[in-house]
This record gives sequence, structure tokens and C-alpha cells, in this order.
Amino acid sequence: MFSPETFFPVLERVAGVLDQCGIRFHLTGGLVAVYYAEPRLTQDADLVIDPEQVRDRLDEMI
Repeated sequence: MFSPETFFPVLERVAGVLDQCGIRFHLTGGLVAVYYAEPRLTQDADLVIDPEQVRDRLDEMI
């Protein structure tokens, strides 16, 4: 299990890449709640992306 301090830089990096690619996303889950608010018992993070934007971006790259 990762500590929040270890995992936050990973989430920031993923968010940065998605931003650079212009892909809409949002993060949710226990770790994200810890970052913005109060500690939670769960230590999960969910990444929700727009699959159509990912497909379109990949088509541009190929």
C-alpha cells in the first residue's frame, strides 16, 4: 500500500499528462479526498477520463 505522500506526485504527473493532451478527466476516491479535505479510511484513487477524447487523440498520433 502506498502512503498518500508517495502517491500524490503520481496523480499530479498523470493529471499533467492528461492536461497536456487536452483530455478531460477527474480524480475521485479516498486519496483525493485526503488531498482536498479530511483523511479517509480508504486509500483509493479513481481516474475518470473521456474515452472519446482519448480515442481522438490516439487517432491523431497514429
